[in-house]
Amino acid sequence: MNRVEKSPELTSMQEGSLVHYVPFVGQKQNGRIKSISGSHAYVVYKCGDDWDNYQNYTGILTPLVQLKEGWV
Repeated sequence: MNRVEKSPELTSMQEGSLVHYVPFVGQKQNGRIKSISGSHAYVVYKCGDDWDNYQNYTGILTPLVQLKEGWV
């Protein structure tokens, strides 16, 4: 699993982590990290509540700075 080494507050986020997206405008959204690439992650936000199989769904490229750990 890839670990993020960008800043201390992001070090525990990794593939499979439960996160929520904090947009500049709009509502927060829960998701699960599918993969991490540099300063971005592919996050699955909608999978019909089939979270055990999130890897089978399309991830959306999301800046890590807009992700926070856990679900809201």
